[in-house]
Amino acid sequence: MCLEGQPLVARGIGEDIEPVTDFPSFPMLIVNPLKAVSTPVIFKRLTDKTKPPLLMLQGRQSRDGWIDVLKALRNDLEPPARDLEPDIAAVSEALDLTGASFVRMSGSGASCFGLYASTEARNEAAAVLSRQHPNWYVLACNSVHGEEESNDRD
Repeated sequence: MCLEGQPLVARGIGEDIEPVTDFPSFPMLIVNPLKAVSTPVIFKRLTDKTKPPLLMLQGRQSRDGWIDVLKALRNDLEPPARDLEPDIAAVSEALDLTGASFVRMSGSGASCFGLYASTEARNEAAAVLSRQHPNWYVLACNSVHGEEESNDRD
């Protein structure tokens, strides 16, 4: 995923990967509690493997529209990863408390990400999390390369 440099949706056991087109550049934090989790163990702990496939809406959306699309999706690996490593839940909760518009675990963990409405909000959140959790890895970045869109909504 990281090598592509663009948002992707993975299905199955990660073998079915679909690029997400027209995704805007959101100010973003990636946070990792620096606790290792084993992807094979996470998959073994996955109890429900019969959920319907993810349907990814493609095409031009407003920034708020994209947040709504993302909230309708899921990461089936997040519950077993949280059970295995409780710090994943702590990272998600901390991101949420900083005012992120959307928070989710990435892949099989333990990294989580938060999307923010503005660069300023993201930078403030990064400073708070770095101060409150000096042993966590906190990276301020953007969801895609390029200029961030203004705070004006479409």
